[in-house]
Amino acid sequence: SGFAMAADPEEADNVFGDGDDNDNDNDNDNDNDNELRIIETEPTDDGRVRMVITFEDIIPEQIQSLLEIANIDFEIVLVLPETLAEVVMMTYEWARAVAKLPFVKFVEEDPKLYLIPNADARPVPGLSTDGGAGPPSDGDAAAAGGGGTRNRWRRLQGQSSGVDYPLYGLDLIRAYDVSDEYISSVKICVIDSGCERAHEDLRSNAIDGESVGYALGNWYDDDNGHGTHVAGTIAATNGNGVGLQGVIRSGTAELYCVKIFGASGESYGSDAAAELQRCADAGANVVSMSYGRTDSGYGTGYAYFEDAAYRKAYEDDGMLLLAAAGNDGNGKDSYPASYDSVVSVGSVGRTKSHSDFSQYNDGVELAAPGEDIASTYNGN
Repeated sequence: SGFAMAADPEEADNVFGDGDDNDNDNDNDNDNDNELRIIETEPTDDGRVRMVITFEDIIPEQIQSLLEIANIDFEIVLVLPETLAEVVMMTYEWARAVAKLPFVKFVEEDPKLYLIPNADARPVPGLSTDGGAGPPSDGDAAAAGGGGTRNRWRRLQGQSSGVDYPLYGLDLIRAYDVSDEYISSVKICVIDSGCERAHEDLRSNAIDGESVGYALGNWYDDDNGHGTHVAGTIAATNGNGVGLQGVIRSGTAELYCVKIFGASGESYGSDAAAELQRCADAGANVVSMSYGRTDSGYGTGYAYFEDAAYRKAYEDDGMLLLAAAGNDGNGKDSYPASYDSVVSVGSVGRTKSHSDFSQYNDGVELAAPGEDIASTYNGN
């Protein structure tokens, strides 16, 4: 077959040579066009890290056999066949060797993703826990159990009195101009921490979904709360006498909730990349992504395999990709929002001015109300 076995990482790049030993006498890390992007995070106990290998034009079925033929020490975690990539566990030493193989285009560490907070511990103006007028103080919000989405929802729930509380800024984003007929033709994929489909302010909508692996549990069990908050912002029902009304208020929205985040609010770039295809397979037209990471140095921002996945979702699958610009309050890029195929959405407040926590950079294309957003929460 012309293939040899690599006894160690230094020999891996020789496995697919042409048989001329002299060709390898002067090998160095820059002999080919393949690239290696390593973040150098803490490896596991066995010294391995989660890497993403993007291959040249070979069919996915060949990937594992090629690595096995090269005797690469690796463990497959996830396959991304649409973009010819594979997620593996391997050491940095092996990653450097794999990057030199002729059928490998790119090797990079799988970057972490984080749920973007909902500007927690901000009170809802005009609502309070004791039924009185006026907003509670920040201290009251913290004393109620940590602030955040849960407390805002409880204040809102206690004040409902048969009236649906409207999100502010619906006129600003022209939500009232969108007809129910048009909404019925749109399916929104929410990549997040899942969503409580049985919630009384969500259950009239058509909601389906899936979860990444058994470890995260069912997609309709949101043990973080972030995804349910996002789902309510999109589609909390008007006219049912409880809670609030979302941007799509008719109760006829079609949502597909993909769960890649658990209680910790952390996931991997490859998990999101894989689920983009699941969104497309489910017939989604729009993808909501309230997660990301800020580029804080080499390897923590742009990722080749991610860029390819988002580009495919936009160009080939025709999905509109919307991502939060980030809540670090600086001008650094945030990913996936800063990819060319993704629309980056910043935040404004009630006065329509830029929110001080919202990311600002050349990639931000739209802004929408993002402060003091009360929404649905687990079990409330």
